Amino acid sequence: MPGESCQAMIQNKFIQDLQNIGLTFNQARGYFHLLQHSNLNAAELSARSGIPRTRVYDVIRELQVLGLAEEIRGEVTRFKAIPPRQGLGRIEEGWRTKFGLLDRLTESLDRLYASAGKRLDPTSYMEVLEDREKQVRRMNELDGMLKFELIAICKPPFDRSFEKFTEKETASIIRKGINYRFLIEMKDRKQTTLLRNLRRLEELGARIRFDAYLPVKMSVFDSRLVSFYRDEAGVAEKNSPLIIMSDLTLVKVFKTVFNLLFEKAGSLSA
Repeated sequence: MPGESCQAMIQNKFIQDLQNIGLTFNQARGYFHLLQHSNLNAAELSARSGIPRTRVYDVIRELQVLGLAEEIRGEVTRFKAIPPRQGLGRIEEGWRTKFGLLDRLTESLDRLYASAGKRLDPTSYMEVLEDREKQVRRMNELDGMLKFELIAICKPPFDRSFEKFTEKETASIIRKGINYRFLIEMKDRKQTTLLRNLRRLEELGARIRFDAYLPVKMSVFDSRLVSFYRDEAGVAEKNSPLIIMSDLTLVKVFKTVFNLLFEKAGSLSA
């Protein structure tokens, strides 16, 4: 019926908008239906929203952590939505924190970039690559030299083969005995090939989370080397210089940034 079709379109638009500000598909569906039908138990929320029964309790807990839902205690535990102005205000505050972090990080990197050529410290090291093929090849070389840890904030176009089609190529990213943590920028949850390959990496031992927007594209290799792109706004451009540095202060800064973003990011199972 036309009315039902219109209602479905409105619902889909709200859910898409909630995803665009960082919620997962299931979180967006859960919050939308809690707003529409207050005081639902888990089974009712699952039935109304389409969230699988096996996932609905996880989604409710995630919404509670995000400050978007709360529990109503009684004989049967029920849940209700936090009013949007209050609940989504926390997300807005999180975005302001991210953008503030980006501003501070960009300012720090600008100073490092400007002064790098003047350094006399014999322990310092910097490498700048502008050719895209050389950038990807060098990142693969550094990945192959890992001894114990890689943490990476990854934005398209990816430096690693997350979008390769074969299981062999995907598995080649991971080596046993190394701690891998990847934070992936992914705006569209319909990227089935990418999602499938990321889940393979999780099965092989990597820890992976995602966000709709990430403020920087960077990697830290064995708490020793860092790589980042000079122009955040031009990350997708081939001529955006890739900078690789050995700088323990920068390592600490990037690891702090990564841990803050990783803690707040969504999981692939959500």
